[in-house]
This record gives sequence, structure tokens and C-alpha cells, in this order.
Amino acid sequence: FVHLWCKHLLQNKRSQIMGLDTTHDAWHGAYSSFNQWRKWIALQIGIDLYKMEGFGGEISWDTVKDDLKYLLNHSDCDGYITSLRCKKIAVRLKEIIGDRKVPEDWYSSEDEDAYFLYKTKQFMKGCKLAHNRNERLEFH
Repeated sequence: FVHLWCKHLLQNKRSQIMGLDTTHDAWHGAYSSFNQWRKWIALQIGIDLYKMEGFGGEISWDTVKDDLKYLLNHSDCDGYITSLRCKKIAVRLKEIIGDRKVPEDWYSSEDEDAYFLYKTKQFMKGCKLAHNRNERLEFH
């Protein structure tokens, strides 16, 4: 349900969306959608977010060696990701999704993976842009 609501919001003017907004067009949408997407990304690399510190669990992020921890453990309402970390995150996201294509009908698809794939590519593109400009990706 969350992904369908967020798709509906994306079809409207972005200025009307309340929630998380980042620089470099990496993310625009509901906080709940961002957190569902991060949960999906975490599952792709074998992490259950709900077992991690900050998500109700007790596992320390210090035990995670994957560069995606800088995205997964990031505040969903403020702060920034450095240019260097953006590059590392973009590389890891590309490794996860490979050459998978976003279905043309992802807006109307009931398949959450289609929505998350679209959002992954959008975030990856924003991270690359921030890195190429030697800028940090800011969360608002």
C-alpha cells in the first residue's frame, strides 16, 4: 500500500510532497516510503533493519562492513552524506540491482520491487551527481 500511495504522490507536483527531500534529486517522497525502501535495500544484502541499533534492535552498525551502512543508518530527516560516501553507495546500489530495468508501468504495477528498483536508480543517480560535483548529498 505504501508504495502505491507514494507513486500517486510522485505523479503530482513535487512541491506538494511532504516528507523527505534531498539535494541532487536523489529522493523526494514520504518518510515511510524512504524507510520501506531502505528495508528493501537492507534485505538485498542480508540485513534485517529491525535487528539493528536505531531500528529497535541491538546489533551495532560497527559490525557492518558494507558501505551501504552509511545510507541504511542515516537520519531520514536531516544531515548529509559526503561526496566520497555517495560514490561508494552508488557503486553498491549498482552491484545490487545490476542491469535490471525499471518496468515502464512501474507506476501502476502491484510489484513493490518495480517501485523500489525505480527509487534505487533515482537515488544512485543523485549520489553519482553529488560525487561528480564534489558536493554532499543533503537531507531535508
